[in-house]
Amino acid sequence: MDAASSPRSPRGILLDSLLDWLNLNLCASAGLDTSDYKWNQLFGILIWKLWKNRNNVVFKGYVNSGLDAITAAKAWAKSMKDGRRKSLMRVNNQESHSCWRAPVSGTLKLNTDGSAHPTTMEAGCGGVIRNSSGEWISGFSRNIGRCSAYLAELWGVLDGLEVAWSLGVRRLQAMVVCQTLHGCLYKKTTICQ
Repeated sequence: MDAASSPRSPRGILLDSLLDWLNLNLCASAGLDTSDYKWNQLFGILIWKLWKNRNNVVFKGYVNSGLDAITAAKAWAKSMKDGRRKSLMRVNNQESHSCWRAPVSGTLKLNTDGSAHPTTMEAGCGGVIRNSSGEWISGFSRNIGRCSAYLAELWGVLDGLEVAWSLGVRRLQAMVVCQTLHGCLYKKTTICQ
């Protein structure tokens, strides 16, 4: 059977090619990994950043530099590869050094965060799920709308648990940064009532 008479995919040739291209770049290294980042992670972040830039033009009327998107994507991908690197974090208005700690083998770890603008209350949340080697399994983010920072943190935990469940994860360790939320989830304090 020659190419002209071969059966066509119901989705069409262009879409199949696009899906193959996305699959190649998101699911394999494509031979482009570097010491700073994994190609599939950089590619996924870059596609998202470009989509976000496009939406900023269409819906908000402003243009971000494509070079800024590339630079930010590289930095984000590098931070994902350096999952065990130490980071500076503020807890109870004091700086402390923290380090991502791997869960026991066979368990995945969920890290979430949420925030809200203090004036407009526009809020968002997001998180990552990693394996015991620190490798990226999945991630998520959400524009919540308007709510408190505390509720944004709760949305982050809920969304993370839903993503993990949908992936079939049944052994999960959750890590939250918000001390008040941490107390409610793990120490059963009365502050949540």
